[in-house]
Amino acid sequence: MVETERNMATSRGLEKYADILGFPSPEDLKSELEGKQVLDAGSGEGNLKKELGDEYKITNLDVRHIPDSNSVQSMAEFMPFKDESFDTILCNHSLFFYAQENEKMTLEESINKQAKETYRVLKDGGKMYIVLFPLDSDFASPVTEDSKFYTYTTFKRNELIKSQPLKVLKNVGFNIDKSEKFTHTTEKGDVVLARVVLGKSKLNTN
Repeated sequence: MVETERNMATSRGLEKYADILGFPSPEDLKSELEGKQVLDAGSGEGNLKKELGDEYKITNLDVRHIPDSNSVQSMAEFMPFKDESFDTILCNHSLFFYAQENEKMTLEESINKQAKETYRVLKDGGKMYIVLFPLDSDFASPVTEDSKFYTYTTFKRNELIKSQPLKVLKNVGFNIDKSEKFTHTTEKGDVVLARVVLGKSKLNTN
């Protein structure tokens, strides 16, 4: 009975996060997580791991402390992981959003460092999925020449816009496999989001 309830909870979690992350179906998300080391970068309170349970090897990374043995408190610019630690990285409204300008680095340096760190900890052949608000959202603005990558209006600064995060990701070695919009269903109605899928290959010559 307990096992059945756990399986049902996991199924509900897969359905929910397939919708949130723009996967065509829960099975597609399951295949991306199953048997893989997954990093939820900018995990917040770690809800993805909580709802999917221990069946999947998900590590939470966030600047806030999460009381969980598989959670790490750290900035994305300084990930405390070995090279090529993860098969999959999920960035749900997180990557670049928390780039910071301080006495140690400029905003653009922060963005570049985040891009380099995600590339470093992703295994060769791995995938990174980034979900953001789309261009026509009240919460977003374009930050690339082709307007396929987006960020919150709170980051409408010249340094960020000039840095062009999608270009930054290409420069550190990522392949841009897909850039698309999808519809996410919420209690208040449907929301259109943007999704970027990136791949890592040492043979990449970009």
